[in-house]
Amino acid sequence: MTDQTPTQTQTSPKRHRGGQPGNLNAMKHGFYSRNFHRFEIDDLKKITDTDLVGEINALRVVTRRLLELSADNTDTEIGIKLLSTISLALVRLSNLLRAQVKINADLESETFASIGQALTEVHDELWKK
Repeated sequence: MTDQTPTQTQTSPKRHRGGQPGNLNAMKHGFYSRNFHRFEIDDLKKITDTDLVGEINALRVVTRRLLELSADNTDTEIGIKLLSTISLALVRLSNLLRAQVKINADLESETFASIGQALTEVHDELWKK
C-alpha cells in the first residue's frame, strides 16, 4: 500500500491520438502483417530517409492490386468495401505526393541558400584583394 493520494501520483507523459512512437502493433497485427516477413519489419525499423518515393510507389502497387481484385468481383458488398479502400488509398497517395513536394521544396531552398552563401563568400574574398 502506498501513502500517495491521487493528486500525488506520478503523471505519465501525455499520449497523443493514435499509435504511439515505437508502436509496431499495426505491423504485427494489422492489415499488412501477413505481407511482411520478419526481415522486412527489421528493415522498416531502419528507414531514416525523408524521401517518400518508395512509399508512394508501394502505395501505387497496392492500389493497382486492389483495382485488379475489384475487376473480378461480383459481390456488391465486397465491391463497396473495395471502392472505399481504393478511395482511402488514393487520398493517402495524394497526401504523400503533397508531402514529397514540400520535402523537395524545403531541400531546394536549403540548397539555394547554401549556394547563395558560398557565392557571397567567394565574391567577398575576391573583392577584398
